[in-house]
Amino acid sequence: MSRIRVNILATTVAVFTIGVATSGAALGSARVATGFDDERAAGYDINPKHQSNWEPTVAVDPTDPNRVYQLITGINASACKGPCPGTSVLFRRSTDGGASYGPETFVCGTVCKTIGWQFDPQIRVANDTNLPCGCGTIYVAFMNQYEPGGHLFTSHNGGDAWRPASTMNRGLTYMDKPILGISRSGGEADAALNH
Repeated sequence: MSRIRVNILATTVAVFTIGVATSGAALGSARVATGFDDERAAGYDINPKHQSNWEPTVAVDPTDPNRVYQLITGINASACKGPCPGTSVLFRRSTDGGASYGPETFVCGTVCKTIGWQFDPQIRVANDTNLPCGCGTIYVAFMNQYEPGGHLFTSHNGGDAWRPASTMNRGLTYMDKPILGISRSGGEADAALNH
């Protein structure tokens, strides 16, 4: 990352601009949907007896429409015993256009040991290409409680691993509900947050 810039718009929204180094882009062919399939449960992979899933958000890789990514807020989905988030943002991936999904994984599990709960996930995928997966960079923003607040995570390998988070509070002591936007190339990510 080359820079982080914070702009406060009025007194209610904070906008964070993050420049990111990217590789070249490749375009994939798109499928045309003919209708909606029957609904399918988001899964309860972490704590099937007690997990409740909220706030789903979905993104499709613009270079490969078979790659569909989903985030959910998993209530009672904890990465470890002790001071891990008891409500965690979970990630899952489809490589067949959403017909089936792999298991749920933590975007920030044991690394976020001091965070009590996570919520308000947002996900976007850049129109770049990362080797060896041939997939676009995934950008994820969500709240790690109200303080320290919004965090931005990136993955360059289809969600197998996440880079350490960029904290978006920049001195703010309270924020809520990030809205994430990225440039097509992924060279810039913007997040607006309630403040």
